[in-house]
Amino acid sequence: MVNRPSFVLLLASLVLVTAAKAQRTDDSPPWRKGMFFASVGGSWKAKEYRVKNTLRWSIDPQVAFFVNDWLSVGLGGTFGFDEFNYTETNVITGITRSNLQEGRWWGLGPTIRGHLGSSKFGLFAQLSAHFGELEKNTENNFTDLDDTYLREQGSFQMYTFSPGAAYYFSPKFGAEVMAHAWWTLADVRSGNVTDNGQVEQFNSARYDATGGGWSVNLIYFFSLAQGADQ
Repeated sequence: MVNRPSFVLLLASLVLVTAAKAQRTDDSPPWRKGMFFASVGGSWKAKEYRVKNTLRWSIDPQVAFFVNDWLSVGLGGTFGFDEFNYTETNVITGITRSNLQEGRWWGLGPTIRGHLGSSKFGLFAQLSAHFGELEKNTENNFTDLDDTYLREQGSFQMYTFSPGAAYYFSPKFGAEVMAHAWWTLADVRSGNVTDNGQVEQFNSARYDATGGGWSVNLIYFFSLAQGADQ
């Protein structure tokens, strides 16, 4: 039986190979060998409940070079923030319980993308890896109603498969919609934050997680060779 990571890699390989073997038509896409593209996009998600609310956003820039007419390699980044806020007051005792969590992360790594398309529409599949740092701060009063401050810090590696579709407004500009399936591994150290702001390290752990989502990007095609992108 094929497991999920193997299936994702197989699907990604098939899309990239198909893209690499495709032939150009008269309705040529806005890219070709020797050109670059730069893109930036991200995602934002917020939810509000009776006693809690959540917020998560990320920005994901990328610069890549076309090694042939249908395959690009490049460098991508991810920068993000998330927040969880829980507050509930017991109407009988009048005691308020609260839990505030704020996290942030950043990472950089290689990307490879296979492209198919015409002058107006495109399809692509991308494999990427990000390596970076993360931090999460927690404040709550769950223990004897005393405020407790906890900090988690560490490093992570994230591997992502991202198929997508694009619409090109002109030979240089376009917009993309991407779906993401990712796997993350993180090594984290955690400890209580003292009154003077120091962290008393007492625990280390390794976590892994899988997930998915989607994002919207703007993309720009260009060339460093004079007259090449005319």
